[in-house]
Amino acid sequence: MAGKKDIRELYKQAYEHVRNNHYEEAVEMLQEIMSRAEKSGEHYLCARALNSLGVSYSGIGNGLMALDCFLRGLEYATEHKVEGAAHYFYNNIGSRYQELGNYDQALSYFALAQLDLETFLTLCEENALNYIVTYMNLADCYRYHGAFERAEYYFAKTREVIEKYRVLEYVFPLELCVMHMHMDQKDESYVSEHLPALIKYAADGKKNLPDYSKCVRQLANMLLEGKQYAYLEELLSAYEQVANDSDSVQMRMLLFELRMEYFKAIEDEERYREACVNHSVWYQRWRQQENEETILAMNIKIQLRKAELDMREVQKKSEIDSLTGVKNRYALNREEKIMMARCKENEKCFAAGILDLDSFKELNATYGHMEGDEALRRVATLLHQVISPYGEVYRLGGDEFITIIEDADERICESIASQLGEALKEMHIANAKAMGDGCLTLSQGFCYGVPKEQQTADHFFAKADRLLYEAKHTGGNTYVIRKYEE
Repeated sequence: MAGKKDIRELYKQAYEHVRNNHYEEAVEMLQEIMSRAEKSGEHYLCARALNSLGVSYSGIGNGLMALDCFLRGLEYATEHKVEGAAHYFYNNIGSRYQELGNYDQALSYFALAQLDLETFLTLCEENALNYIVTYMNLADCYRYHGAFERAEYYFAKTREVIEKYRVLEYVFPLELCVMHMHMDQKDESYVSEHLPALIKYAADGKKNLPDYSKCVRQLANMLLEGKQYAYLEELLSAYEQVANDSDSVQMRMLLFELRMEYFKAIEDEERYREACVNHSVWYQRWRQQENEETILAMNIKIQLRKAELDMREVQKKSEIDSLTGVKNRYALNREEKIMMARCKENEKCFAAGILDLDSFKELNATYGHMEGDEALRRVATLLHQVISPYGEVYRLGGDEFITIIEDADERICESIASQLGEALKEMHIANAKAMGDGCLTLSQGFCYGVPKEQQTADHFFAKADRLLYEAKHTGGNTYVIRKYEE
């Protein structure tokens, strides 16, 4: 529990870095959190970290890597059945569409976010921010489409959550969206009455840094369009202070971009040229930072991929029988549960076969263990060749093997068993003291059937084992196949 608590504390620190535009520090921490959370089974935390990583890349200006994080996050949440995480990714993907002016696509993603949120997360203080972001996104999309009553409905729900849970840093984004709606409706009295308060909200809105620049950009556009230059001066002064405090290249670049537009609007050529030069300087710094971040992200991804491949290789080696090259009982223990679950879910047959070489001890005694090992390798190769189109084969130990086949009936089991017997006979592996023509032979027991809910693979293995010994007691070199019946 201490380890999981440490990861959660680390995530809180990383999230604060994101909120305060310290994206470089956040990226490294979030990569570590994702790795540790995945190993400890903290799938919800891993999904949150992946979302925050996307937000960080977006803040840096790397939109493609941000989108990659959000899409991976959706896949991860689906794969691991992480309830109440998908809305983060739906909201952020929708926001990308919104920024690009595709409000139809944005609205569809925000609607999915609302469905996920209201299905899995109860409205409470801990989840208030999630509800605020989702409702406000929906309201702004409806505002864009001119569905003002629907927009008002979601603005009211947003305001209710903000006031109830005192999430005051979202007052500025909310009031900005509401102002935008009244401007769309040509409600000049509302605009003139509420604009001073909105500028004050902007000056006080610094706690909400991830959305702050976006809001300032929107408000500046409104002020430029309405030629409210005095208010624009106030807004830019407030934003300059935040940009200096945050040490963000992105924010400084936006600051000079807004100043360029302002000085051009008021036809101040000298200050316009000065702002252009400053914007160019910060743009070059941003490009350099973006390149460094891209290289860092690529290096981290490559390292994580290498670690993942190394882990898979270790797991593969630990689940492969070193003598024969087929899977071992460790692989069997893991995979039989997966196969059994699939057969139950799809109401398909589950078939188990136990296979044992006849008189193998005599072969070892006559020809030595090196010849015995070579015989095992050749038999294992044969088993793999015949069985792999249908299922899996594992070595239990000694000269005993087991096979599992999904969706197999008596016909398939008999086809496999007869192919194995005939092919082994054609291999002519010498075993002088064996019964018959002096060659190595195989006894097999197969059972099959649609498993019931309470049954496990062990029930089928036990039945197949009894059928194997039935084949042995008739002299070997044969097979017995029966449907599983309790």
